[in-house]
Parts: sequence; C-alpha cells; structure tokens
Amino acid sequence: MNSSVLTFKQNLISYSQIFLWGCLIFLTASNSWFTNKIYISVSHLIYLNFILLLIINIRSTLEYFKYLITNNIKILDTYIFISIFIYLLSSISLSELNLDIVIFSSIYFLLRSCALPCSNSSRRENILYGVIVCGLISAFGIFFGIFEYFFMESSYFFEAKNTPSFLKLFPVYFSGLYESYNQTSYILIAALGVLGFVNLSKNRKFFLLIIFCISLLLSGAKIVFLFFAVSLILKLFETRNILFTKSLIVFVAIGYLCLAHIVFSYSDEIVLYDKYYRELIFQIDSINIYLSLFSWLKIESLNYFINSFDQGFSIANFNNFTDGFDPHFLLASLTFTGGIVFACLVYMRIFYSAYLNLKHKIKNKIFFSSLIIVFIVETIIWDSHHSLIFWIVMTYNFVSKDKYEIKDFN
Repeated sequence: MNSSVLTFKQNLISYSQIFLWGCLIFLTASNSWFTNKIYISVSHLIYLNFILLLIINIRSTLEYFKYLITNNIKILDTYIFISIFIYLLSSISLSELNLDIVIFSSIYFLLRSCALPCSNSSRRENILYGVIVCGLISAFGIFFGIFEYFFMESSYFFEAKNTPSFLKLFPVYFSGLYESYNQTSYILIAALGVLGFVNLSKNRKFFLLIIFCISLLLSGAKIVFLFFAVSLILKLFETRNILFTKSLIVFVAIGYLCLAHIVFSYSDEIVLYDKYYRELIFQIDSINIYLSLFSWLKIESLNYFINSFDQGFSIANFNNFTDGFDPHFLLASLTFTGGIVFACLVYMRIFYSAYLNLKHKIKNKIFFSSLIIVFIVETIIWDSHHSLIFWIVMTYNFVSKDKYEIKDFN
C-alpha cells in the first residue's frame, strides 16, 4: 500500500511538472498573442505557473543555492549572479528598477537548479516533456491556422506580412497561437531537437517527428530552411569528413545571415514597406540591394550604446530610441538588460554549454546538434534573452556530471 501511494505521489508530481513546464513555455511565448488577438492578459497565469514550479522544485533550488555557496568562485553562474546583483544596485541608485534583469535572473536560477547534475531530482527530463507538449500545441495551432485561412474569415492563427522571403509556400505565415511565426518555429525546432532524449516508444517518436516536421515547413519561417540544411549536412557528411562538414555548416550559416541582413528588389519595383528595406546600398543591373531591418537595428544598437554609455542602458530606452523596435541581436539585448559584464558572462555560458553539447557525437540525434547550431546562429538576429525555450536548450544538462558523458534517456 505504501509503495502504491509513493508511486502515485511520484507520478502525480511528475505529470504536474510536465503540465506546468508545458504551460510556462507556451504562456510566455504566446503572451503577446493573447494580448493582441484575444485582448486578455495571461501575465498573472505566468507568475502563478512560475511560483508553482518553484515550490515543486524547492528541494532542487535549495541544492543549487548550496552548490553556488559551496563552489562560489569556481563556477561561472556565481559571477553571472554577482554581475546581476551589482547591476541591480546601480539601477536602484539611479531610481530605475530594471524588471528585465529580475525576470531573467529568476528564470535562469530555476532552470539551472532543475537542470544541473547537482540536483537530486530524478525528474529533470520533465522539462523536456514540457517542450514536447508545447511543440504539439504549436503544431496544432498551425493546423488550425490552415483551416482558418481556407474556410474562415478571421485571422487569429496566421499573419499576412509582406516580409522579404526567398521561398513562401503560402501568401501568409502560420504563427498558430503565437504573435510571431518565428516563435512558433523556435518551439517546434526545440521539440524536434530534444525528442531523442525523452523516453517514448519508437512509434510515438516517429509520429511526433512527422507532426513537427510538417508543421515547421508550413510555418514559412526562414530558420526552418537553415535547420533542415544543417541537419542534411550532418546526416550526409559528418561521419566522412569532419572538417568539410564544419566548413559547409559555416558557409550555410554565413549565407543565411547575409540574406537576413540584406534584401533585394527589382529597380522598377515600388517599395511600399520601408520597414524591411531600410537603405539602398547599391544596384546591380536591375536589382536593388538594401540594408535590412536587422542591419539597421545593429547600427542603431551601436549608436544607442555610444550615446547612453554614461547614463546606463535598458531595453525600454532602446525601444524609445528606435521608435518601438527591439535590438534583434542577443549580445545587444543582454548588454541593454544587465550591462557589458553581464552580457559577456552569459555569452560564455551559452558557448560553453553549446561546446559541451556538441563535443560528443550523439548517435541518431542529428536534430539535437542542428538545434544547438541553429540557435547559436539565430542569436545574431533574435532577442532570445526573453525566450524561455532558448534558455531551456542552453542550460539543460544534456551531459552527465562524470566525464561529461551523454545522458541517454531512451
């Protein structure tokens, strides 16, 4: 009886965590969609969800806090939190509390406490199950969008944007339950990447693989083509020539970033949306080449950095500086959130985690390697500092504590 009760309790906690993680990922990503499409705020649900996860994982958070105190100067996380503390003190002295850094530190602390091997929790993989659940919600949102596009007059699950794109399957983008179709694609790519680490049957994994791949292609996001291109390169060449594989991935990534920072139009074409065609660089025959929005934002980030160096930074002030735009560049976003030292330390964490995850060749987990590579590349044009799915991927312990051997949850 006691054994049955214990098993029931463990299962209840496990399923509760999966549900809460899935909800937290979904709600943080879809907050803008609920606000702008349904006209309701889910902020209170996000805070409640976070508090419940914190309570459920209180033992892990206490172990992590003890881990920080015990190892102090030996680990990078200590320096990250010290930089946050110093930045908060400076913000308070200026009578400006930076909520962005508070939100980041709270999420980062919870994720690290649940993901690090110092945690005694046997249910750390529930975070990954939460990613899978959110991926399914995202996929069905896209399918709802397709149905809505063909049979209904509303536009809750798709968006008609005239963004420059070299390939579009439909005249609209299917964002599902998120305001941005890019956010949808990030979650689906993450779900594909972590699918190999969850304990599901082969048939279920194959079904989810098909659902996620089809949804990704239908979303219309440019990152989808980068993700599948990197996956194809790894599949075809990784075991044959490592140097050639790395060179080809770098070449594809550079090409992707170039196409993101410059846009093209015919010389006789009237550009109606100067938001994406910021400045004409030069003309080749009948083709005009412009700096894109991402290029312009990097120039403005540098200008804002220079002009505000003595006064302090914040994302809100940058929004005012650019009439409502975010930097769309993680390094700039982190700098404006917590300062230069904070940004450098967090970048060290990102690249160190990526290095550990890519250091080992994980058999039959090509999508996972592609996920890490694509997310690193995307930081050049993505404000992922407030993306929960990004920090789950970059902070989760996919390698074990002893000799950094790959954990196998299959």
